[in-house]
This record gives sequence, structure tokens and C-alpha cells, in this order.
Amino acid sequence: MKREIVVTSDLAMFPQRGRALGSLFSNFLNKRPLCLADVSEMWESLTPEERSSSYDTVTQMRVRTLIGEGKPIQAYSLLVSGLRVDPLNLSLQLELNSVTIACAHRLEFLLSADPQNQEVRILYEILQKEASLSVPLQGKYMAALVNQGLCDEALPIAKSLVELFPAMVGLGDAVEALAIRLPDPTLLRFIAKQPTPPSRDRIRSEMTPARAHELKGRFFRLQELVQGESESPEAEKMLNEILGVWSDTCAIDVSLKEFYYLRAGYLSRHGGNWDALSILQSLVAIDPCSLHFRHALELEVSQITEIVLKKCDNADCKIDLIQVYEVLIQLGLLSYKFLTRVCIAEVNAGAISEAKRKMQLLVALNSYDHDYLYSALEVAVETKDEAWQKEILDSVKLLSQQRPWDPGLAMLAAGA
Repeated sequence: MKREIVVTSDLAMFPQRGRALGSLFSNFLNKRPLCLADVSEMWESLTPEERSSSYDTVTQMRVRTLIGEGKPIQAYSLLVSGLRVDPLNLSLQLELNSVTIACAHRLEFLLSADPQNQEVRILYEILQKEASLSVPLQGKYMAALVNQGLCDEALPIAKSLVELFPAMVGLGDAVEALAIRLPDPTLLRFIAKQPTPPSRDRIRSEMTPARAHELKGRFFRLQELVQGESESPEAEKMLNEILGVWSDTCAIDVSLKEFYYLRAGYLSRHGGNWDALSILQSLVAIDPCSLHFRHALELEVSQITEIVLKKCDNADCKIDLIQVYEVLIQLGLLSYKFLTRVCIAEVNAGAISEAKRKMQLLVALNSYDHDYLYSALEVAVETKDEAWQKEILDSVKLLSQQRPWDPGLAMLAAGA
């Protein structure tokens, strides 16, 4: 016997809800920002039971509406209020990621356009608490503090950055300005040992119209070949014809920068990461204003660290992590995971105080970041420093109580 299914339209029963929902749905389909008034009207039309089951959905609607209106701080405040009611609500947890992205975009814009805006500090603190602060964004914030004369606030951030990420673009200028006002020994040491450009010889070949026309055509063909997944004898032949066979001592032809960039990309794709790194380092030295080259150099550093970490998982690996670290730290931003492995290697080599110092600087950058705290705890366990372990665990437990909606902190505290 078939069961009869009775469908009752709630839109017919609740005309107010129908109007609000119709307006919201129309905006949704047309990819327009939702209207906060419609969301509020929709909420008022719900029964108590419906409010209980739809609370997270309506909160999401309100949050996205505020983000669309360029109000990420208000969106964050509203979302946190919802998370305090239901800390482990998956819908709200996922929405938190969208809010922090919006806050990061807003902060980056204000640091460039209006660094004295009162929103800057609030946005920074939000991202700090949500462990969503990128290292470059912290560098820009530190520079803004220096420019406003807030040197005492800028100093702790600067000290961590110069020790852990000395190759960050734009860091040197901000640190020099800060050191003039606060001549801290850490900052002065950083300024004194600024890396010098590579000493590779440079040449500039003569460029005729015919030569330029020929190279332009070959460039686009090479670009296609280099982006292929498999090795290309044709690409190697063309690169050698234009640039000559690559070696550690060959000079760089300044007129052919873009072709060296293609060579670096080709080498990187096919196992020649260290040669690619050397080429990109030379290109950045030749053209320090090219963000294209700088970005490629940072990506190459990141790729090499991943390769090294995978090799270190092998018990027979004989890579000297500390030596690799000393090279890479001068070229790009290193991940906290790589830094953690380096610190463990330092502990095993007897440099316990140096490993502890690095981890303390990392946590000082953002004491809310559960990834940083876990890394510090991992190194602390290796050092067998029980007092340091207790200090980290106490901090984790306190933060977990203050922020019950952070699952990373909760898991770390539970493991304690």
C-alpha cells in the first residue's frame, strides 16, 4: 500500500516569509549580495522551533551579507556570537574561514591605502586570534607601526621576523627605520649581515631587430614546451642554442632574462631544483624590482623544502638539514614545518638552546596559532625540557577555554 505524501507550502502559510525568501533567492540566483533587511524579515517570520534548527543558516546569511557590504569586522563579531552558542557547529566553523579571508583582504587593502585607519588593529587582532596571519601580512603591519611611531609595538614582531624570515621582501627598509629609533642588537645584527647579491658575472649581448624578432617567436614556442609534463629534447636544445649550456660558473646575459626564467622553470619541473634556484637568485639580483622573479624564487624555495622534508622521512637520508636551512633562509620564506624539523635536527646535534630560541620566536609571532604551539611542543619534547613543555601546555589549555570553537586548540589540549 502506497503512503500518501501531503506537501504543504510554507510560503502560502506565511506570506511574509514568502516575500523575504523570494527576494533572498532572487539575489542568490543572480549572484547579488543578500539584503540584511530581508534576512531579518525572514528570521522574524520563523517559529521558535524553526529558529532553533535554522539558526546557523540564518547566521551564515547575515555574515555573508555583512561581508558583501564590506564589513568583515561586524561579520566576525556576529559569527563568534553564534559559535559561543554552538562552538562545534560545522556550518559556522566552515563560515569562519570565509570571514578570516575577508578580514585578511580588508587588512591588506588598508595597510596599503589607509594604515592609520582604526580598523587595522582590530583586523590584525582578529586574524591573530584565528591563526590566519600570513608572515608577509605581519611584515606589512610591523612596517605600518614603525611609520606611525609605534616602535615599542613593532619591535617584538620585527625581532621574530628578522631571525626567522630575513629574506622577506620589504623587511630590510622597515627594520632599518625601526633600528634608527630603537637600536636593538638583534636588528643591528640583521642590518650588518644583509646578504650581498650573487657574484655571477653578467654580460649584455647586442640585440638587433632581426635577433629580437627571432627570439620573440622562439620564446612562445619554448613557453609551450617548458609547461609540458614530460622532458623535451627540443626545449633543451633551444635553451642551449640561445643561452649556452648551463653551469655554476657561466655568466648571465642580462638581455635574455625571460629565457633564463624559462630555463629555471624547465629545470624545476624535471629535478634540477637547485640549478633553478641558482638561476632565479641571479635573476632577482639582476632585476630586484621584478615581482615575477621574486615570486618564482619563493615558490622554488618552498618546493625544495618539501622535497627535502620528504627525503628526510627516509631513515637512510643523510641530508644535513641545518646546512640546507642556512642556505634557504637567505632566499625565501620557510614553512613552520621545515623550521620544526630543523630545530629537531639542532637538538640532535646538541644545539638545544638555539632550537628553543627559534621556536620561542615562532610562537611569539602568534601565540594563538595551534600549529606553532604544536611545533614548539614537539621540539620541547625532544629537548626533554619539562618546564618548557608545561609552559606550552598551560598556554594551550587556557586558549582552548577562551576559544572553545577552535578544534585545533581543543585537540592539542586533549592530547595534553
